[in-house]
Amino acid sequence: MKRNKIFLFALAMAGIFSSCSDWLDVNESPNAAQYSEIPPNLTLSAAQTMTFRSITGDNQNFETSIRTDNFNQLGNLMMNSWAGNVNSVTNPYNEEYRSLITSSFYGKAWDWTYRNVANFQKITEYSSQDFDNHKGIAKILKSFYMQYMVDLYGDVPYSEAFKGQANLYPTYDDDKEVYKGLLNELNEGIALIEGADANDETVGTEDAMLNGDMD
Repeated sequence: MKRNKIFLFALAMAGIFSSCSDWLDVNESPNAAQYSEIPPNLTLSAAQTMTFRSITGDNQNFETSIRTDNFNQLGNLMMNSWAGNVNSVTNPYNEEYRSLITSSFYGKAWDWTYRNVANFQKITEYSSQDFDNHKGIAKILKSFYMQYMVDLYGDVPYSEAFKGQANLYPTYDDDKEVYKGLLNELNEGIALIEGADANDETVGTEDAMLNGDMD
């Protein structure tokens, strides 16, 4: 009798734990949205404003890494539009003035651009066909920022870039081929906008640049 009770107890516990394992077998947190599931109308604004900082920097000090390592500063210093105040700062802009072009020279601007242009790429790859306006904007802006990269650096990762963990070491493409690819993407973006119909989501305030003015 005692053995039967032990057997029934063990059987009951096995049933409880087997049912619990199914309930607990959750690999994706319900509280954290997967990036691929976020629609373009919820990502466009962040993609625009964050990527823009690669040019302008961040004078509000939210992102100090890009505040003094951006393309606006580089361009103005190289063209002698800006100058450092030697009375306030010892040896200002030492690397720029002495042309100390190392492997880390304005590396943060490079990293910042690539990380955030990837957001435009994600918008263009969104599975739904109802966001042609948003995808068109993303293709145009991706072309705009990547032209900065080719103008400054020549050969850059492009055809294998923006794949995240799927490819951490993309190859460098010939700069002439990148220009051709950017021109194609620019035309594709224009075609998406011109071909958008009533089924496509309209662009509104999530467009931080033109407030949804598609013209």
